[in-house]
Amino acid sequence: MIIESLHIDKFAGLSDFDLALGSGLNIIEGKNESGKSTVASFIKFLFYGLSGQRANGEELSERERCMPFDSSFAGGSAVLLSGGKRYVLERRLSVSTSGLRESVRDEVILIDAESGEKVAVGKDAGQVLFGVNAKVFADTVYFRQLADSAPNKSELTEAIGNILFSGEEGTDAKKAMKRLEDLRTALRHKKGVGGELAELETEISALKARLGAAEAANRAIIALEGEISERTRKLEMLSSRGENAAKKAEAGDICRKLALRAKKQEHDRNAANAKSELEVLAPGGKLPTPEDISVARLTAAELPVKEAAIESAKKNLGHIEAGLEALPAYSEIAEAIDGAGGPDGLRENASDWLAKARRCFIWGAVLLMLALPFAVVCVMKLVSIPSVALLGIAGVLGLFALLLFAVGAVNRKKARRIVDLFGRGSSFEAFCDGIERYKRDNSRFCRLTEERADAQRNVDSAIAAYETILRHGQTVLSHLGYDGEGTLTDQLTAAATDAEAKRARAAELKAAYLAAKAHGDAAGREMGSEGEEVLLARLEELGIEDAESIDVTAARRETEFYRTQAELQEKEIYSRRISLAENKARAEDPCEIAGKLSEAETSYSKKTRQYNACVKAIEALDTAGQNLRGGVAPYLSEGACRRLSAVTGGRYTGLRVDSELSAVCISTDGIRSLEYLSAGTRDLAYISLRLALMDLLYKKERPPLVFDESFAHQDKERTAMALRLLSSEAERGVQSLLFTCRNFEAQSAEYGSFTHVVISKEK
Repeated sequence: MIIESLHIDKFAGLSDFDLALGSGLNIIEGKNESGKSTVASFIKFLFYGLSGQRANGEELSERERCMPFDSSFAGGSAVLLSGGKRYVLERRLSVSTSGLRESVRDEVILIDAESGEKVAVGKDAGQVLFGVNAKVFADTVYFRQLADSAPNKSELTEAIGNILFSGEEGTDAKKAMKRLEDLRTALRHKKGVGGELAELETEISALKARLGAAEAANRAIIALEGEISERTRKLEMLSSRGENAAKKAEAGDICRKLALRAKKQEHDRNAANAKSELEVLAPGGKLPTPEDISVARLTAAELPVKEAAIESAKKNLGHIEAGLEALPAYSEIAEAIDGAGGPDGLRENASDWLAKARRCFIWGAVLLMLALPFAVVCVMKLVSIPSVALLGIAGVLGLFALLLFAVGAVNRKKARRIVDLFGRGSSFEAFCDGIERYKRDNSRFCRLTEERADAQRNVDSAIAAYETILRHGQTVLSHLGYDGEGTLTDQLTAAATDAEAKRARAAELKAAYLAAKAHGDAAGREMGSEGEEVLLARLEELGIEDAESIDVTAARRETEFYRTQAELQEKEIYSRRISLAENKARAEDPCEIAGKLSEAETSYSKKTRQYNACVKAIEALDTAGQNLRGGVAPYLSEGACRRLSAVTGGRYTGLRVDSELSAVCISTDGIRSLEYLSAGTRDLAYISLRLALMDLLYKKERPPLVFDESFAHQDKERTAMALRLLSSEAERGVQSLLFTCRNFEAQSAEYGSFTHVVISKEK
C-alpha cells in the first residue's frame, strides 16, 4: 500500500499542512521541532486513532500529547493507493470536557476515490487494509524516535500463532480452540447432564403437552372477552358519575369563591383599622426601643443604690472625723518633738541632760569632799603650810564644786521641763511611756487623716455619680416621652411600664394587621382571578341546584372515588386484554405444534452431529498446533538474516530466531546475544527481524514503513546500506518514510531513486 499524500487539518503543533510522497523511499528532512515526529504520529493516527490510556511511567497519554493546544479536535486525511485502487482516508477526533467528564468522538471513514463509495465507516483503517491491530503495527513497521527497536514479543507471538492456524492475524487460534470447547460443552456437558441436547430432549417432551394447553387457552379467550365487555360497561357508568361529581365540586367551589370575596373585604377592613391605630400609637413607626426601656429600669434601680452609696460614704467620713476628734491634743509636745527631730530625739535629749546633771552632781560632791579636809586642816593648823594657802585651795575646790552643782541643776531643770510635758512630776519612765503613747497616737492620726481624704473623695465621687445618673434618667424620660409626676425613680419605673405596654399593644396591632393581611391574601389566592360575572355565568352553565349547600370536600372525595374506581377498571381491562393477548398467543393449533415438534427433532439430530464434529476438531487442532509452531522460526531467521547481512556489509551472516522471538547474531567472531552488541547494531538486528515479521504477518497489504529518526545510532556507511535495503524493499512494493534531521542521506544518490522532502512549520 502506498500513501500518495497527507493533509493535516490540526494535529499536535501542525495545522493546514500538506505533504506529497513518492511510492518508494521517501526521505523527509527537517530541523528539530519542525514537525517530523508529528507527521509520523499522524500516519499512525489515521490508521489506528489515538489511545487515551497512559503507558507505564508516562505522564501523558498518546491522545493528550497529540491534541492541539488551541483546538478541541485533531484530524486530517490521506490519499492511499491499495490493490490498484485509490482511496481517501479521513479521520477526526473531537474531545470535549464537561466538569470532570471527558467526551471523546472518533470519526473515521475510508472512501473509494473513483466511485465515492464508503468502503469502511467507524472502523480502524489499519484493521481493514492490513488485517493487524495497532500494537502489531507499532511493533513491526512503525519505528519510533530513538527507542529500542525490539518488538513486543507477547503480542507478535500471539499474532503469528493466529496466522499459522487460520491464515489471518485477526483470527485467534487459542480463542478458536476455546470456542470449540465452549460449543462442545454447550451442546453436552462433560458429565452428560445439561446442555442444548438435554434441553432439546426436554423441549420435545414438552411440545406434546402444548396441544392441551392450546385448547384451554381458547376457552380462556372466550371468558376474557365477555369479562372485558362487562367491565367496559361499568367503566362508562363510573366515568359518567365521576363527571357529575366533578360538576358538583366545581359548582360548590364557585360558591366558595364568591363567599371568599366578602371575607377578603372584611379582612382588608380589619387590616386597615389595625394599621390606622398603629399609626396613632407609633407615628412614623417610632416606638420606645427595648434598649431605652431597659436603660430606664436599670436607672430606676441604680438611683437608690447611688443614694445609699452617698449616705454610706458620708457615714464613713463621720466615723473617721470622730476618731480624729477623740485623739488627745499634743500641740506643745509636738513642737518639742519637732524641735528635737522626732520622739526618739526628744527622749535622747532628756536622757542626755539627766546623765549630765548626775555627772555634775557627782563631780561637785567629789570636789566638795576634797575641799572639806583642806578646810579642816587649816582650821586645826595641823600642817606647816600657811593657812591662807590651804584656805585658798579649799575655796577653789569648793567654788568648782558649787559651779558643777549649778550646771547639774540647770541640766536637771532642762530635763525636767521635757519630762513635765507628759505630766508635772512625772518620772523618766512615765516620760518614756508618754513618748511611745505619742508615737501610737500620731500614727493613728496620720492614718485617719489619709482615710478622711479618701472618704471625702468617695463622697464627692458618689455625689458626682448620682448627679450623672440623674441627668441620664432625665434623658431617658425625654426619649420615652413621659411627663408624669413623682420622684425620678417612680417616673422612670412608670415610663418603662408605659413603654412596654405601648410596645405590647403595637405588637398586637401588627400581628392583627399581618393576620388580616395574610387571611385577605389567602382568600384572594383561593378565589382566583376570575371575575364575579364569569363565576356566575359558569355556575349557571353547570346547572347545579342548591350549589351553596354543596360540601366541596365531599364532592371532591366522591370525584376522586369514581376516578380511582375508573382507573381500577381500566387497569383490570388492560390486564385482561394482556391476558387475552397472551392466551391468543398461546392458542396454537395442533398442526403448528406438530411442525415445531418436527423441527425440534431435526435440530436435535443436527446438534448431535455437531457435537461429534466438535470433539473430533478439538483433537485435530491440538495435534496440528504442536506440528505447525516449529516452522515459523526458520522462516523468520531466513528473512531477518538476509536483511541484517545487507545492512552490516556481511559482518553478521546469520540471525537465529526461536518460536518466542528471542534472537542471537552469528558473526565471524561467533554467536552473540543481541544484548552484547552495540546500540546501533542491535537496532539494525531488530529492524531486520521486524521487516521479516512484516512478510509473515501482513497478508492483506504491505503497509508503509515509518522510521522516525530510527538511524540516529548509525554512521554514514551503515545508514547508506540501510537506505539501499529500503530501496530494494521499494522494488517489492513497500513504501518507506524516513524522517531525519540530517542531510547527508539525501546528498548521496547511490540508494537508487527516492523522494526528498524538506518540511518546516513556516509557510
